[in-house]
Amino acid sequence: MGSDSKLYLRIDEAKADEILKAVASFKPERRGDWLSLSSTDLDLAKSLSAELGVTTVHWDIETAVDQIWLQCFSNGKRVREVRYTSDEGWASNKGKPRSFENQKAMDAWLAKRDVLASPEGYEVLDAFLGLDSKPLASAGPIEDPGANARFQLPPALVKELRASAKRRSVTASELVSAAWELAKQALHDREAAKKEPAQLVSLAPARPVAFNEVAPKSGALSLKGFPIACAFKLAPEVSAEILSMKSAFGQTGAWMVTEAYLLSRDRVA
Repeated sequence: MGSDSKLYLRIDEAKADEILKAVASFKPERRGDWLSLSSTDLDLAKSLSAELGVTTVHWDIETAVDQIWLQCFSNGKRVREVRYTSDEGWASNKGKPRSFENQKAMDAWLAKRDVLASPEGYEVLDAFLGLDSKPLASAGPIEDPGANARFQLPPALVKELRASAKRRSVTASELVSAAWELAKQALHDREAAKKEPAQLVSLAPARPVAFNEVAPKSGALSLKGFPIACAFKLAPEVSAEILSMKSAFGQTGAWMVTEAYLLSRDRVA
């Protein structure tokens, strides 16, 4: 169960300097023709739209009811609203679609009866903003058969795990297990060195893995975004080592798995 929200402001290049100065305190980050602001206040979305004469979009999700709610303001007036909940479906689709929307992608979403607030709500947002969106089914949770371990992982990592597993004709669980074996000692040594006195964990020698070649070069992997709950089938000894290191170093299991993957990414991606 969780929630997330975002506030976007559409850039008017003719008055870009004025806009950037007005929103500087909100640490804007550019995404295409939009500025993502650090504040996610709905009233701010409306007031900025009125004060600057620009278009703003407020988006939020609630995973408890799978709600996705998009509200668009122009010159201070709400001109577009799209809202989905698991109980009501697409209960609200008001206002004329805006010129920036990816209409084909939005139509596909609006035709779906079952939508998850996370991760799919993020893809709905990108479609609404007219940004490049992932395929509709690309970022769902990984649920391997016989799963006995569950981790909340960043969306980009989940997508890469799925793609890498498919390329190698293995399960995502086998990929995670290989990453752990390749990186666990280096991860242990790095974290143990941060403790005073050093906190040590007994690890079995790294078990053999099939991934010995260097993987294709990959770009930076973003760890941002609402986490996705994925389930993996791990050997009991792997689960025990993750649990031991989790306790020793005060980190979550998801953090351990993510760090192990990043450390071994050039071998398993």
